[in-house]
Amino acid sequence: MALRRKQSGRYSFITNLGEVSKKDIESLRAETRRLAKAANQRMVRLEKAGQRTSPAYQRARDDLETDFGLPRQRYKEFTKNLSREELIQEYRSIRAFMTAKSSTVAGYQKIVNERYKRFIGSTGSDISEADYVTAWQMISENEKAKEFSYRSQFAMIETASNSWNALSEDEKQQRSFNDVMQSTIDGWTTRGYIGQLRER
Repeated sequence: MALRRKQSGRYSFITNLGEVSKKDIESLRAETRRLAKAANQRMVRLEKAGQRTSPAYQRARDDLETDFGLPRQRYKEFTKNLSREELIQEYRSIRAFMTAKSSTVAGYQKIVNERYKRFIGSTGSDISEADYVTAWQMISENEKAKEFSYRSQFAMIETASNSWNALSEDEKQQRSFNDVMQSTIDGWTTRGYIGQLRER
């Protein structure tokens, strides 16, 4: 019986991981190797486009194991020595990444455009789309801020946007939105940290 597959662009994936485990190991190695190479190429494209805030990219980075005490940057294209369990784990993560809309530059850009329009529509902010993207990048690079819920992160950017809008034109000449965003992140994460201490 043919394995059921889900199509994503030029690639197809076995939908049931139980069926993946039934493949003979050499076929599984070959398929995982082929898909790992494609996934790694997508990750490189996202990095070159400055789109490390892509949810698919961030999830992939979280999924990648630590080898010899160092964070692994890419999926394993050399699969000869991987066990069946390791291959299935790798396949699962690759499938999650490759089937996500935000795993491609164009797909993530579309998501960003839609989110930016919703942000402007709901807040009345006048920040540029570039500043909006940078704000998400700054959150993703802050160990405390990236643990906040999406709703809180959205509110964090709205707070920075309101602070920016309240500045005079002269003040805006002397500061950047990034400065305001960083101050907002510092304030939110400090308050959150103090709140956690009080709960203890």
